[in-house]
Amino acid sequence: MLRQGASPGARRADGRTALTIAALGNQVKVARLLVGAGADPDPQDTDRNNALLVTAQTGSVAMLREVLRAGPDLTRTNRFGGTALIPAADRGMSSTSARS
Repeated sequence: MLRQGASPGARRADGRTALTIAALGNQVKVARLLVGAGADPDPQDTDRNNALLVTAQTGSVAMLREVLRAGPDLTRTNRFGGTALIPAADRGMSSTSARS
C-alpha cells in the first residue's frame, strides 16, 4: 500500500496509526517499513496510546528498537499520566534488556 501512495501516517477514526497497530501486534517488519517511510511515532489515539507507549506495555525489545529509530517524544504520557518508562519498569524491562 505504501508503494501505491498510502500515507505512513494514516489514522483510523479513533486516531490510532498504522505504526501503533503494528506495535500492538508486534509486527516488527511492518513497523520497519512504516518508520522507513517516515511514519511519525508520536500521534496518540483517543485512548492516548502511541507506538512507544504500547511497546512499553507489550515489552517487545525488537519493536522498541524500530520505534526508537523514528525518534519518538519520550515525554508523551498515557491516559494515566505516565511515560513509557512506567509500564516498562513495571514489567521488569531494563536498559540492559533493551540492549540485548
